[in-house]
Amino acid sequence: MGLLQAHILKYPFGTLATAIGGIPQMNHLPFYFDIASNCLQAHIPKVNPLYAQVQAWLKDPVNSQDLPVLIAFQGPDAYITPSWYPSKLEHGKVVPTWNYAVVHAKGRLKLQEDKDWLTHHLTNLTNQQESRRNSTWEMTDAPEDYTDGMMRVLCGLEITVDELVGKYKVSQNREKQDQAGVLQHLEQSEDWQDRQLANLTTQTINHSNKPKTDY
Repeated sequence: MGLLQAHILKYPFGTLATAIGGIPQMNHLPFYFDIASNCLQAHIPKVNPLYAQVQAWLKDPVNSQDLPVLIAFQGPDAYITPSWYPSKLEHGKVVPTWNYAVVHAKGRLKLQEDKDWLTHHLTNLTNQQESRRNSTWEMTDAPEDYTDGMMRVLCGLEITVDELVGKYKVSQNREKQDQAGVLQHLEQSEDWQDRQLANLTTQTINHSNKPKTDY
């Protein structure tokens, strides 16, 4: 599994961006990444305006393919103070910055309203998140007529992934001593997100196939 795929699995709450009829829109959704089929899966209530917009877009004969979309999976981020750079003491030519990690998934969206598809998707998504809580709740724990009623108001989203782009700004443009200074302070921070960024920084800098970066 690649670094970018692993990022999506760890941070599955994504921002889905669409632009239909010149109207930009963002939806914030939990995703299940089916790596075997290279598809991202999510769901929305049918009252969400996106549902009608996508339906209209797909029915338009001018549009010959599924709807192009962009999804951002934001990882940890943190303010980086120049005080953490040893080079500050040497020449003082340092300024603050912000480190972050995000993966952009470009793909093509289609709607899924089949009950079996929705059941499979919701089961996978639930199991994915329940394991993180050390819990064992399952879809079948709720009455079947209740879950059937819930699913009738939902629509599935299936996005075939065409490209993954990682934007990781984790001090890789700094000298080794400054990288070490940033990493040390992030690791020792009481903030959970700082420590998560420290772990990701180590993985990224040591990764042989680094993703594209923005400085």
